[in-house]
Order: sequence, then structure tokens, then C-alpha cells
Amino acid sequence: MTKDTPSGDRPPTIRGKTAGHGDAATVLSWLSTALYLTSVPGLLVLAYAGHRAGLYSYPRVIPVYAGLFVVFLFVMYLVMRVRTTVR
Repeated sequence: MTKDTPSGDRPPTIRGKTAGHGDAATVLSWLSTALYLTSVPGLLVLAYAGHRAGLYSYPRVIPVYAGLFVVFLFVMYLVMRVRTTVR
């Protein structure tokens, strides 16, 4: 039985908020959350900065953001894949 199963001392509301082997959240889980929360505004700012620099017109900001987001997701997938298979 996994430790993620709710019990009398661990209510179901805290499932998934702690490390899989203990009761404390890991630093990497906090960093991962911070990265994903800041990625959307950061990529939007980056896409708009490209427009301000004259790289493309204003209607291209959203397609550029979408492309940046897809590339970001792909890079994060590769990083996580390497992190979990190299051990």
C-alpha cells in the first residue's frame, strides 16, 4: 500500500502535496511549481518584447507566444525525462 492513501492521520486533502516517500514537500516540487506558475507571464513578456524590438508585428505576438510555450513544454519534458531515467 502506498503512503499516498488517506488514513486517519492523513486526510485526503493533502494527497499529492508531499513527497512520495515522506511527509515534507521536496525543494524540487516547489521549484517545479514556481517554474510553471511564472512560465506563462514570462513567455508573454518575452513574446511582447520581441514585438517591441521590431522582430514581428503586433498580431504575431500570440502565435509567437504559443510557439514559445510549445518549445518550453518540450524542453521541460526532456529535462524531466532525463532526470527520471538517468538515475
